Amino acid sequence: MPGTGAPIHDIAPALGKPGCVVLAIGLVLFLPSGKLTELCGNRARRLYARAWEEQGFKAKPEQPGEDPYPSVAFFGLAPTTDGSVRAIAMNGVYRIARDGNVSGPERLPVFVPKGDIRISTANSEPELVLTGVNGRASVGGAMPVVVRR
Repeated sequence: MPGTGAPIHDIAPALGKPGCVVLAIGLVLFLPSGKLTELCGNRARRLYARAWEEQGFKAKPEQPGEDPYPSVAFFGLAPTTDGSVRAIAMNGVYRIARDGNVSGPERLPVFVPKGDIRISTANSEPELVLTGVNGRASVGGAMPVVVRR
């Protein structure tokens, strides 16, 4: 599959498109890269990508058909009861509406320690957990994991 070469972290049904899925793609290795991709059969299209321009880094100018780099990395997807899908990214939570429009980011909720993990204090969808599983190898810290009950 063409793209950033970053790993696929989660897959969710594409709303209103039977047989299609959305992929959360992301990697943070010095500079982040990622996107949301819609996959229908053997056709893939970029649903959403957002340039990451923080800490003094500027995204390279986007060429037609290319993703911006560096870009926001996505790590989880969670269908919600309001009929949308939430996409969990390194910089917050995005909303994918039924028509495919993406908005956000909303700030990540506050997390409180519970033993070796941190749990979101917000009573909202999706429920999120942070772990230190990659703490020794990552300079970027923990990324939220979607909890499905």
